[in-house]
Amino acid sequence: LLNVGNRDGIQDGWAAMDGLGLVGRISGVGERTSRVIMLTDTSSKVPALIQPSGQKALVVGDNSMVPPIDFLEDADQVRPGDRVITSGDAGVLPPGLVIGQVAKDPGGRLRVRLSADIERLEFLRVLRDHGTPAVDTAGDLVVPPETEEDLAEEAPQDTGEAVDG
Repeated sequence: LLNVGNRDGIQDGWAAMDGLGLVGRISGVGERTSRVIMLTDTSSKVPALIQPSGQKALVVGDNSMVPPIDFLEDADQVRPGDRVITSGDAGVLPPGLVIGQVAKDPGGRLRVRLSADIERLEFLRVLRDHGTPAVDTAGDLVVPPETEEDLAEEAPQDTGEAVDG
């Protein structure tokens, strides 16, 4: 649970990240709190892109700290250590957010070693649906701009952690 909600402009579906990578997405917003569905949760399914091969897949939570990769186009083109990022497909999350690296379990199944340190979360950054921070480092809401010109002028440049969670 996060200590930001409707009063802060938070919306369902927005990405939640720690300083290292994607943690999950907002799923359920109250007036002063919101809930994050973690990548490890069994209800989490995130469209992903594996680099450098460009293979598309789904990262599917299974309540383990190393979620499996499903629906991979061509597993022969994927190697342990390859980078896994969000693909942006289906509009679930913005493209290019770091998820982690490919790993193989003892049974040979491909999984993702998450970049986010899920066991030590203290602060999260909540990103608007287009990938810019919705909350700045002081915890103040960044009001969504009306035009692309405003976006260029108002987008936060800081990369620090933002939301106490």
